[in-house]
Amino acid sequence: MSIIQCALNYLKSDGSIILPEEEVTPAGPQPDIFGQVDSDNAFSDWSTDEESESVPHINPVPDLCRNIRRVIGERARKAVVPKLNWSCPSDALHFSPDQSLKCMSPNEVFLLLKSSDKINHDLTYPFENCHNTTEADESPVYTLALQEFAKLAPSREFRCFIREKQPVAICSRSTTFSDDEEDFFDEVYEALLEFIDLQIIPKVELSSFVVDVYKKEADGFLIFGFSPFGLPTWSMYFSWKVIIQDVLANKTVLRNYTMKI
Repeated sequence: MSIIQCALNYLKSDGSIILPEEEVTPAGPQPDIFGQVDSDNAFSDWSTDEESESVPHINPVPDLCRNIRRVIGERARKAVVPKLNWSCPSDALHFSPDQSLKCMSPNEVFLLLKSSDKINHDLTYPFENCHNTTEADESPVYTLALQEFAKLAPSREFRCFIREKQPVAICSRSTTFSDDEEDFFDEVYEALLEFIDLQIIPKVELSSFVVDVYKKEADGFLIFGFSPFGLPTWSMYFSWKVIIQDVLANKTVLRNYTMKI
């Protein structure tokens, strides 16, 4: 779904994170069977009548909120993962109640987006590391994508680097480094290369990019993300300098599972 200017202004705004949809205020403490109320505020010295009136909550992005709720509803209330043009707010997991990208409401989507440095970079300096950009590139049309959430096994995730329509580096996205996972990487490597050559490279218009692939429990692979080839995309166990130098030096595909480089 396209993001209009008022939504961009909201996402770019600094200061405290104010979520767009007003949360329902929980009911006050109820008395127990003995008629007692267990609350720190039960014997407050002031009356609620003396409190200042709260400022009415105004949703700055009502249309986008409605679209997010519609997409979640169309997916039978299944959780979604938000992503803008280039990045997913994976650096904001600590703001999520369950440390994941799973979202079930507009507020959960915007909490991740507004808390993410990666998203902020995409909104403010998206072409910082690009060359030969045009005036049109400097004003991109932003799109919010909502993918269905799935709990993936890190040992089955792989990051693949494609340069000029050729795979130049592949590594596991896992950070556990067990012998079993390294054996699994070696086991699926050839099949993964074949999937890249036959199912990804011919169908993607870009000549250079990074793609994240998941090995299914059954036969086959799933694509779950694309990123630019180069900074600010995380190069995992390689460095971008090593990737570029090795590509220029020879035609072999870099492989890495553990932190050796």
